[in-house]
Amino acid sequence: MSNHLRMFCFGLAAVVMGLPSAALAAGSSQKETRLVVLIVVDQLRADFITRFATHFGEDGFRRLTRDGAHFVNAYYSYGSSATAPGHATISTGRIPRQHGIVGNTWYLAGSSQGAVADELCTSVPPGEGQGRSPRNLIGQTLGDQIKVSDVRSRVFSVSLKDRAAVFMGGHAADLALWWDLRTGDFVSSTYYGAELPPYVVEFNGAHVTDGFSGRQWRRLLKDEAYAGCHPINRAWPGGARGLGPAFPHVLPTVEGESDYAFHSALWCTPFGNDLVFDMAERILKQEELGRRPAVDMLCIGLSSNDLCGHYYGPESPEVMDMTVQTDRQIAAFLSTLEDQVGLDHCLIALTGDHGVTTVPPLAQEMKLGGGRLDLKDIRNRLDGRLKRMLGLEADGADGQSIVSGVNLPWVYLDPSVLGGLSEDRRRGLIHEAAVFLRGIEGIEAVYTDDELSGPTPSPTDGHRYLAWRCYHPERSGQLYVQLRPFWYKVDNKIAGHTSGSNHDRHVPIILYGPRIRPGRYFSPARPSDIAVTLAAILGIEPPSDATGVVLHEALDTRPQK
Repeated sequence: MSNHLRMFCFGLAAVVMGLPSAALAAGSSQKETRLVVLIVVDQLRADFITRFATHFGEDGFRRLTRDGAHFVNAYYSYGSSATAPGHATISTGRIPRQHGIVGNTWYLAGSSQGAVADELCTSVPPGEGQGRSPRNLIGQTLGDQIKVSDVRSRVFSVSLKDRAAVFMGGHAADLALWWDLRTGDFVSSTYYGAELPPYVVEFNGAHVTDGFSGRQWRRLLKDEAYAGCHPINRAWPGGARGLGPAFPHVLPTVEGESDYAFHSALWCTPFGNDLVFDMAERILKQEELGRRPAVDMLCIGLSSNDLCGHYYGPESPEVMDMTVQTDRQIAAFLSTLEDQVGLDHCLIALTGDHGVTTVPPLAQEMKLGGGRLDLKDIRNRLDGRLKRMLGLEADGADGQSIVSGVNLPWVYLDPSVLGGLSEDRRRGLIHEAAVFLRGIEGIEAVYTDDELSGPTPSPTDGHRYLAWRCYHPERSGQLYVQLRPFWYKVDNKIAGHTSGSNHDRHVPIILYGPRIRPGRYFSPARPSDIAVTLAAILGIEPPSDATGVVLHEALDTRPQK
């Protein structure tokens, strides 16, 4: 037999012998992940999924919890419960002490700094203000690691909030989109490219938001379904956002091309989520996500739930209706995923970026305590006290303010003042501030930067443990403030989530897709576990230095057939 014939026969045998295994590989790939979908519902407290479950349809939350893994005992393990830290933690698997996002804003050199504001880039299309980017985020995200693992992978992110879209997508995202309240358009920044994709330009050019002008947000269910809710009390401070205190809520009529009031009101309704899902579906189809050889990722942030909760409270008919409508919207999007990719090829994670506390006046009516802190008054009184300690004019005639700002849970003192003091006097000044704050009704605990710079406290050391985990020496204030249960700051909102309480930190974690073992799980879990668990399922490295752990109890570890 000639060498050429031997080679031909050898190759033919290899092909024939390889057919069964090739067929097996094709069969197993039918359930391999092609698209990772991260859905973060802003202010989705854990009990919303269980408390409103009887009103859900079969194909939204119920489908995800029935055919996926539902962790009901998931808490953020730090006290800075806000949008920016939450999204950063979900995407990186790290805590604020590591990823550096200690709040939606923080103070540097006495000036406020937005978490995603970036002077090195500009808005796209050109507009007012700074550009947005993830440069302040320390460490990789899951999306970054997916792209490191395969150069062909792509990552897209969309939300009404800039900080949600930016931090979910990560450093290497192909595009992050957020909503411009002035124009009602989806925008981005030059960090991601000089121009918007044609399908985004088309959306903006169609003035889609104008179609909601004057529309009514009506209850989805029959009136009796809301009988257990606590409607807004007109005597409570804040609330409504121009929509009125009770259903039906009528959106303002658009007046002119840029109508901030109209867009602000729309944001608080389910229609805001409609806009986000509309854009998510455009991205999915136009970018052909999940239909190529590499794993892609689509991140979706639903911000309207947060505004609704702020202005109507977590016990309101509005929050219940918003959650039920979100269920229907998710069901419709899952149907789109089925059509475009196939749900067998989609690995889905759904969670909240933080929870929310009960409306303080409602807590008081129910004899649970609670109240509101006037942060402006506290800042002024603290500033005067510290000035007197340093021998300065308390009325501010010298033009010097020692307290730069209060952005709960942080209190910032002016670094230029502290820098001119001896170490002993600096510590004495901060100690004096802590003593003053601890004496204010509604404040549970106060920790100084010295107390948060040492070794890790024990988890049993409750508030200190939560404070330590969100302290970053370059971005946190010199003082951390833990509020008492049912306390919130004085502002134009009814309820909030800055206290660090269990209600502020409790969120659901839902995992759905290949390798997920369905069930309701009561074992402790943290949102920082999501990125690590998804990476394990994908068979790639988790984001660098992630502190989350694999939620192994919810994984099907049987060998793939």
